[in-house]
Amino acid sequence: MIRFTSRPGRLIGVVAIVLGLVITTATAALAVDLVKSGKSVTAVKTITSDAFNQTTSSTFSNMPGMSTTITVPANQKALLIITFSGETNCLGNANGVCLIRVMVDNNAAPPGEIVFDSVGRTVPFQQDPVFSYQSNSMQFVAGPLNAGQHQVTVQWRMSDPSATNGFTMNQRTLTILRSKV
Repeated sequence: MIRFTSRPGRLIGVVAIVLGLVITTATAALAVDLVKSGKSVTAVKTITSDAFNQTTSSTFSNMPGMSTTITVPANQKALLIITFSGETNCLGNANGVCLIRVMVDNNAAPPGEIVFDSVGRTVPFQQDPVFSYQSNSMQFVAGPLNAGQHQVTVQWRMSDPSATNGFTMNQRTLTILRSKV
């Protein structure tokens, strides 16, 4: 005679696995991937700066020295792969973040606004934040763009309008690769 017994532990384990798979699948379905392809790189343009700059603005403004134009030749289309890298320090209130975006012809290049740095911890019993400089980098993609001249500008802001210390940027580089489409 075969006896069937209930094993609550096994049932709970199976339910947990199924629930985990459902949550993972639902989360993956919400993500949006952007795929763009180009051919050979036909131009490279790089700007570097080591000038100290700081902003406390909570609205986007142009980052000093990080703007240029790039031309797509006549009868061509191009994809721009834009890399921005910089040494930053984000100072402000707890949970604050420092954001950047790259604008191409006044449109945010994907992935759009990103957190480039976040406010570091503060030393207990002191008002001054711990200085935590770090180097960060992000890539943006624009296009396909039609022939003509295109303006590329890095913008920055802080998330906290009451921050008085600011988002500082020291050494930084903006590099644009133009790929024929």
